[in-house]
Amino acid sequence: MKKNRFACTGGTFDRLHSGHSALLKKAFAISDKVLIGLTSDAMVKRTKQFFENAKPYAQRRKELVAFLDKHGWLSRAKIVVLNDVSGPTVEKGNKFDCIVTSRKTLAGAREINRRRRKNGLKPLPTVMVRIVESEDARAISSTRVRRGQIDRAGRVYEMAFAKALYTTPEVIRFFKKPFGKLVHSNKAFSELSKLKPFKIIIVGDETAMVFENAPPHLKPSVVTVDGKINRRKTSFSPQNHFDKVFRIANKHGTIAKHAARVMEKAVEMKNHDRVLVHIKGEEDLLTLPAVLFAPLDSVVCYGQPGKGMVLVKVTEEKKRQALAIASRMNESN
Repeated sequence: MKKNRFACTGGTFDRLHSGHSALLKKAFAISDKVLIGLTSDAMVKRTKQFFENAKPYAQRRKELVAFLDKHGWLSRAKIVVLNDVSGPTVEKGNKFDCIVTSRKTLAGAREINRRRRKNGLKPLPTVMVRIVESEDARAISSTRVRRGQIDRAGRVYEMAFAKALYTTPEVIRFFKKPFGKLVHSNKAFSELSKLKPFKIIIVGDETAMVFENAPPHLKPSVVTVDGKINRRKTSFSPQNHFDKVFRIANKHGTIAKHAARVMEKAVEMKNHDRVLVHIKGEEDLLTLPAVLFAPLDSVVCYGQPGKGMVLVKVTEEKKRQALAIASRMNESN
């Protein structure tokens, strides 16, 4: 392919993933210089799903610069802020040779060329980059990463529960330690407010009891209970309004495939909807799928017997840790 002088491309580049890497690799392989349009926070809010937990422009730009520098491309790049799909690509005096895009963003390239024609400029050739797929043969996207479905390399969290998982002594030891920040129950709301949760997910009856009196901005999206506290039956039943109720069985020391799937459905409900998951059996280990399926920046809350409440801020690192735990669990009786 003939070397171009100046190519252009663009995107949100939130949680820069394998698809972004392929796009940028192609752009710098075919051109001496590359203009990279990086969407503004206002544009992200207008155009992207789960925009609430997208990283702000400054962080996305910093990560993009580090990526370009790592690959030796920074000196050949020009990063500009995008407030609309076209940015400087439709301005006279900017001499671009091509647009580097993929099938997912081809509509944007077509809109750029429509505006160029309107401004009396020649349309730009489009260089297509093959879409990078995740394990489930769907495109890797920042939205799916933010939603908590996949990681940046395309690993699908749902696949960790393709079979029932059974606890091991190692896993029992792990769960005896707090998986997040351990707080006293009477300080849970103040500590939780500091974390600015995208969603709040509760696992456990004792924790659910505390959240019965939560302030409106800290009402949980998902409440998971099994009718027991410290494995003893309780008369407590969540009284707050729920938009959806799931009833499912899950044995002690187990994460049943169907139970994990219900947790996935529960956390995927619209953010303003409230979901009750009532487990026949035991809910303790369902903290794991709750963390793996929750959107980034959510907080999973569960009880630590005799010690208090654990607040798990759902980050990419926490998902990696949860995935590692799931992989160490037995997959046979």
